Amino acid sequence: QKLEKGLLPKKKKTDQTGTEINFLPDKDIFDSVIFTAKDIQSRLHETAYLNPNLTIIFEDRRGDGEPVHEEYHEPEGIAGFVKELNENMNTIEKEPIRLCGEAEGIEVECAIQYVDEFHENILGFCNNIYNSEGGSHLTGFKTAFTSGINSYARQLGYLKDSTLIVLQPMREITAFRIEGGEQIEVTAPDSVLQKEATALYQLASGLFE
Repeated sequence: QKLEKGLLPKKKKTDQTGTEINFLPDKDIFDSVIFTAKDIQSRLHETAYLNPNLTIIFEDRRGDGEPVHEEYHEPEGIAGFVKELNENMNTIEKEPIRLCGEAEGIEVECAIQYVDEFHENILGFCNNIYNSEGGSHLTGFKTAFTSGINSYARQLGYLKDSTLIVLQPMREITAFRIEGGEQIEVTAPDSVLQKEATALYQLASGLFE
């Protein structure tokens, strides 16, 4: 159906549900207008992790053979995403630590897990879009996370008041999802991490044992 003044036109009543969208890429905008099934499946699976209540069905009907049919539904959300990223690694914790909440009308969720390797891997998503270059929301998350770990490390007796620890000896696999308006403030992740103090304390205890 074509939109009328930005809205779907009213039709007869029906008990059917769903939306069908035809996407025709413009070759003057895209480097390539041919999308492989693998690329599309990867994006759909990623979207399923970001929206745990969503079920996505993929069908590739090209060619003369049987259509390729895949269904994506990830009820664990981004915690399941992190587990998949770490499935071939030696993890410090058996399950990812999941932090979530809302501040200033902005939903914030992250899943964190450490493995016994170097270098961090932080995947940030804002309104379901991957932010390869980070942003103010990721800056707020990193600042609050480091501050929280240092605070709990002092409470556990592993650090003196004047000591600062930078968490780099182990590889951090983090998926970070945030939903909100056009302006994502640095303070939203900070507020959520403060509210999720128990889970952060659990992570800090596990790292220093």
